[in-house]
Amino acid sequence: MFSWLKDKTEGGPAGSVDALLADGIALAGGDEREAALECFRRAAAKAPARVDVWLLQGELLSSLARLDDAVEALRQATRHCPQEMRGWLDLGRALLALDRPAEAVAALEQAWALVEEDLETALSLGAAYRREGRTDQALAMFERAAAAAPADAPACYELASTLLAGGRAPEAREEFARYLEIAPADSPQRAAAERVVRLLATRAGTD
Repeated sequence: MFSWLKDKTEGGPAGSVDALLADGIALAGGDEREAALECFRRAAAKAPARVDVWLLQGELLSSLARLDDAVEALRQATRHCPQEMRGWLDLGRALLALDRPAEAVAALEQAWALVEEDLETALSLGAAYRREGRTDQALAMFERAAAAAPADAPACYELASTLLAGGRAPEAREEFARYLEIAPADSPQRAAAERVVRLLATRAGTD
C-alpha cells in the first residue's frame, strides 16, 4: 500500500500533519486500517489543501471497499491539485470499480494527459474504454502499454484478451503464448491463458 509515495513522511512534532500521516502509514502497514483512516482524516482537517492527505485517504478507503467515500476523497485531491496525476488515476480506478465507466474514462484521460506512457494509467484507461464498449481505443491503449513494457504480464494479458474479444484470434493466440512465457507461475490468469491457447490451437488445426 502507498507504493506511489516517493518519500515516506518522516513525521514531525506530535499532532502535526506530518506526524499524523506517518502514524497513519504505519498503522495501515500493521493492518490497523480504521485507526490509520482516522489519522488521515485528522491530517486533512488540519491541512485540507495538501494533496497527500486526500490521496492516502482515497487509497485506504478503496482497500476497505468503501468506494463512494474513496471517490469523494480523491475528488478533493484533484480539486486541490489538478496537476497531480495520482489523484486522477486513483479516482478513475475507484469509479471503474463502481461501474461508472464514463466518469472513469474522464478521470483517467486527465491522468494520461498529465503523464503519457504511464503503464498503470494505460492499463486502467484501456479497461475503462473496454467497459464503455470503445474496443478500438481500448486496444490502442493496451498496445501502447505492451509496447512500452514488453515484459509486463498484465499488459500482455489485457492486449491478448482484447484482441480475442475483437475476433483477431491468430494475434490473440500469439499474445497469450507470450504471456505464458513471461507471467509468474502463480499468476491467477495463467490457467485461463493456457485454456485459450489450447482452444485456439485446436481451432487453427481444423481450419
